[in-house]
Amino acid sequence: MAVAVLRSPTQADDVLQEAFARVLKSGREFSCPQEAFKYLRTAVLNTAIDFYRRIRRQRDAAAVRALEAPLAYTSRYEDPLGILIREEETRKRDELIDEVRVALDRLPSQQREAIRIFFDPNRGSTIKDVCLESGVPYSTLRSRMLQGIDGIRAHLRARGLHGFKKERTR
Repeated sequence: MAVAVLRSPTQADDVLQEAFARVLKSGREFSCPQEAFKYLRTAVLNTAIDFYRRIRRQRDAAAVRALEAPLAYTSRYEDPLGILIREEETRKRDELIDEVRVALDRLPSQQREAIRIFFDPNRGSTIKDVCLESGVPYSTLRSRMLQGIDGIRAHLRARGLHGFKKERTR
């Protein structure tokens, strides 16, 4: 199952180790082998999905960091049009980031906090652990996050930002 999710035997080994550690840490006892198998199977699948999401977040964060890095070196043979296009893309990206921050500040505090929990790479614990600590069900937290994302999209549409303009219907 882990290889099916991750497509990498090395990563699947890491997932299996983490899943078994989670099962052992849970201290749960089972009444029959089938119950233990089902629990272990679920733990492996959930751990593989968590691992995949973590990899995807790290990849996305690396892409953002690469985009945010200042133009450190420009080849003396670089095309002037290419430089202008890159500068325009950087300006648009900065404008988008600023508008997202404005929209985020305008959201209700519960939605803003839910978005922070879901997208903070330095969270330090899993979302499920945060839910347990705060007493807020995962489904409620996820719903608040999605409502907040919809609010941000609506703000970006209202501001007429490229890629967020409302489609015209006939």
